[in-house]
Amino acid sequence: MVWSFTIADQDIKKKFKISQLAYMGGDHGGAHASILMLPNGYYAVGIINSNDMSSYSLRG
Repeated sequence: MVWSFTIADQDIKKKFKISQLAYMGGDHGGAHASILMLPNGYYAVGIINSNDMSSYSLRG
């Protein structure tokens, strides 16, 4: 998988004890998806089917 960029903020440092998380998002045909790489080999995945939100708005 190719990661789009990383996100970093105080909540990430506080909750995960790391400075940033890898993020990937995409939009296709009205559907939007985001994937965050979490510590310890876990991933958070968000998928919506709405024109009211973009994949970027799913990240947090």
